[in-house]
Amino acid sequence: MIQALNLTILDDDRHYFPPYDAAAVVRRKTLDKFPELGPVLNELAGILTEQEMQKANLQIDGEHVAAAEIARRILAAKGL
Repeated sequence: MIQALNLTILDDDRHYFPPYDAAAVVRRKTLDKFPELGPVLNELAGILTEQEMQKANLQIDGEHVAAAEIARRILAAKGL
């Protein structure tokens, strides 16, 4: 919503806020049942820049596009 609300991003020169990185969360029971899932999810680590994440959030929260659709678009654009 940063762009939608015309907000200005301030420089966190004191590093108060931690990085805003996405992370996969999966139950151990699921990984035990589908062990191939872990390496696949690890491939997604770090594929989005901060600007790409902001754009995706705007499309989901501001433009009300389904999260699954945004994920599909991102994965297709990244060749995944």
